[in-house]
Amino acid sequence: MNDSSIEASICPLCGRPNQCPMVADPDASACWCEDEFFPPELLAQVPEGAARKACICQKCLENHLGVNEGTRSN
Repeated sequence: MNDSSIEASICPLCGRPNQCPMVADPDASACWCEDEFFPPELLAQVPEGAARKACICQKCLENHLGVNEGTRSN
């Protein structure tokens, strides 16, 4: 993935809109993700070049956390 193909409003993991208010509104001062913990293994899935350029969506974060919590309890 090169910088020209990175769309800041699209989740780099699933390709759906990431609902980042900071992309939608340049005057926004915060995003839902600022108070969230993104595990290193999830961040490692972001394609090279997209890190810190496109946000992971809340659904991908929830899916990752749900899958990992489910495997821990087994």
